[in-house]
Amino acid sequence: YLRVWTVRGAALVLGSLQEVEDAEGAAGMRVHRSWWVNARHVRAVRRRGDGAICELRDGREIPVSRRRKAEVLARFGDSARYEPATGEPAQNIRRNPN
Repeated sequence: YLRVWTVRGAALVLGSLQEVEDAEGAAGMRVHRSWWVNARHVRAVRRRGDGAICELRDGREIPVSRRRKAEVLARFGDSARYEPATGEPAQNIRRNPN
């Protein structure tokens, strides 16, 4: 079973994350073995020490696995925010300023 969150609410559906990846293709990506996110709803990716967190538009924070961290940062890098490990406020940093 999958717990699915949408802008209209949440539901429990029968299926697998692999089926979501196959059906939705480039609309999003799996950021963790237990999480797939739609790219339109990603607000930022924050680094926390060695890990990363994917922040969604509704404020939900999704863990990014170490295995998928580089791919997630490559895709969402322009919106990535980086949090120093010391707890200082985060900065917005653009990787490819134009």
